[in-house]
Amino acid sequence: MAFQDPYAVVFLPSSSCATRTSSTSSTAASTRSTCCSTRQSSRRCKPTVTREMTHLRYATVPELDSMREALGDQVVYRRARHVIMEGERTVAVVDHIRVCQYAEAGSSCSESHESLCDDYVVSTPDLDHLVETARGCEGVFGARMTGGFCGRIVALM
Repeated sequence: MAFQDPYAVVFLPSSSCATRTSSTSSTAASTRSTCCSTRQSSRRCKPTVTREMTHLRYATVPELDSMREALGDQVVYRRARHVIMEGERTVAVVDHIRVCQYAEAGSSCSESHESLCDDYVVSTPDLDHLVETARGCEGVFGARMTGGFCGRIVALM
């Protein structure tokens, strides 16, 4: 997608740290894998959904909220909420950039990073620091991790 504004920039700094796996990140990855592959929860919840969904990206937050109690597992709920909201944020960022609303696009990028940290649990302290540093710089509209586990961030400037 091309930017309409010749002064808009996307910056991709690296955290420059070696990829590492800690017991926490390994456990989080294992939990995500289990959450994504299990079908038991979705079978239990199916009666509360009024339409057939082939993928989580087609769900809405109100539909997910209606299944929250039946899911029983708040980790599964948070992961699913991240997937649904991330799809909505992606569309919003594209729409905002198309009409040069960079502050709004940046806010969505920042919300994405918070969700990746809190709901999907795939960030690292190094990436969080890099994102916070970028957000504190003049002219930065928003920033988020990309790549994960000591990867890079993207900042909209």
